[in-house]
Amino acid sequence: MNNDLEEFLTFLYQGQTGFVYSPVKRVASGEWDQRFFYWPIEKDNLRTWIQSEAHAGDVYIGPALFREKIAKKEYVAGAQVVWTEFDGNVNLEGVPTPAWTIRSSTDSHLHVYWKTPWLPREVVENINRRITYGLGADSSSWDSTQVLRPPGTANHKHSPALNVNVKDRNVLAETLDPVYFDKFPEPPSLILIEDISGLPSVNDVLSAYSIPKKARDFYNKATVEKGLRSGHLMQLGYELAAVGMKHDEIMTLLLNVDIRIEKFAGRHDQLVRLSEIASIAIAKYGMAQKVPYYSPLELMALDVEFESYWKHYIPATGNLMITGSPGVGKTQLAFQLGMCFSTGREILGEAPKLLDVVFFSFEMPVIGIKWLLGKQLAAFTEEEKKVMNEHFVIYPLGYPMPLGEMEKRIQEHKATGYFIDSLSTLAQDTLIDEREASRILGWDSNTRQQSGVFSVVIHHNRKENGDRRPARLSDVYGSYLFGARFDSVVCLWKDPGKAGPHGTYKESKGTELIELKTRYGEEGVYSVERSEFMTWGYKTAPPVEEPLPAKVIDPVPVQSVKIEDGTGLVLDFGGTS
Repeated sequence: MNNDLEEFLTFLYQGQTGFVYSPVKRVASGEWDQRFFYWPIEKDNLRTWIQSEAHAGDVYIGPALFREKIAKKEYVAGAQVVWTEFDGNVNLEGVPTPAWTIRSSTDSHLHVYWKTPWLPREVVENINRRITYGLGADSSSWDSTQVLRPPGTANHKHSPALNVNVKDRNVLAETLDPVYFDKFPEPPSLILIEDISGLPSVNDVLSAYSIPKKARDFYNKATVEKGLRSGHLMQLGYELAAVGMKHDEIMTLLLNVDIRIEKFAGRHDQLVRLSEIASIAIAKYGMAQKVPYYSPLELMALDVEFESYWKHYIPATGNLMITGSPGVGKTQLAFQLGMCFSTGREILGEAPKLLDVVFFSFEMPVIGIKWLLGKQLAAFTEEEKKVMNEHFVIYPLGYPMPLGEMEKRIQEHKATGYFIDSLSTLAQDTLIDEREASRILGWDSNTRQQSGVFSVVIHHNRKENGDRRPARLSDVYGSYLFGARFDSVVCLWKDPGKAGPHGTYKESKGTELIELKTRYGEEGVYSVERSEFMTWGYKTAPPVEEPLPAKVIDPVPVQSVKIEDGTGLVLDFGGTS
């Protein structure tokens, strides 16, 4: 048993530094004793503390490490594991075998852990919430400040106390890429109630609805067995949401029940836990939204107008794909476009709107992005650089970020647009698979519509194209959905030149910008060239875009007719043929 504890602590914290939070709730007094131990210097003291206190109280540890000895969310540094907890109805279908599974009382009360690289607090919580929501686990098991029982201790909530021990350990468990967890659905947004003074009264809520017997029974139950209380509150949330109650009304009744059954009552995180239950219930059984519909004249009367942020490529909340072969300069063009959005400077004949944008570099790490930034900055004035510094945010990671985390960062920076380099880094499977394409495109569409932003995504062509000049959307790698779901698709293509007869060589025509799709304009092909600053511009001026002329109907052929008008003049009405 001692070896289990030693190995479990090593699993959680090896290779990292920070404070381990390990509180104990005394059985005799019911009071909490909170302790912190600096890992790895105080790991022996931590182990001794856990073992010596196990007989006298319920011992816990936090899987995450803290920067300081303060058990609040803002002081969490991060973790190298993600986890969830089951209080009955264990469901691990469709997920890798956990690295550790700890039995906290009975076989249906488990907490499970998967190994990951070191992740910051926000990413840990996003993944934990995805797992919790996706597997139907305990709704309170996602928070980075959560504490759980380590093996070798006892659960004193039962009489006699039950041992906490290792149920399963997967010694072959791999370290999972955070992107793996994007397979779980994005959890519903947490509507957090921090002040109960604004909640409606119990009587007002109960009198406003006709509550079915099943929901009334859940609400009126005086006591609930330990180990079933979390599930009871979650089921009550579902029943109340199904009736059509709003979030604050559900919170009122959950609080009233929690005071009776004492699951979260008296805990500092009670409102967070109940807010999470209400949020999940609303997402699953919430009131149906009204679906708008219009007659043609009503639609035309709407006070909305088409708005383009740059050329006819990027409408408001639209998306642009920049594709091409490796090394042709796609990243340079996209990065330049981001810089021009953040300064309002002209690019390829037109200045985009001055907007706040975020550039996610998942292929090129900080060294490469810094080099490119230095090259392109030389083309901007000092005043433009100051403006750019206020409107352009760069994530030079060199590795992908979970989709949910990207969405948080976009909202955090109040961006109007985001750039992704590249599409393939978001994939968990081949991009030819329509389900994988739908997953990525669905996230992009939801993010754009819900946050009111545009996107620019870098991609590549099919390798089998070779040196053939791309001419259609099917030349883009992956599912047909990528061509269908983008407003605009432009391809950078460099003519490789080719050998001719008798040792001659046909010189390259240079690089072209090929418009494979423009939903809101005519497609064209333009010669472009790259400057010494790694910025792109037209090599030859593109034709001025003009609206298409009205279609002229050919007249019916008639014969030429000559009429003398009596003045000596002859009027000749020439015929057509």
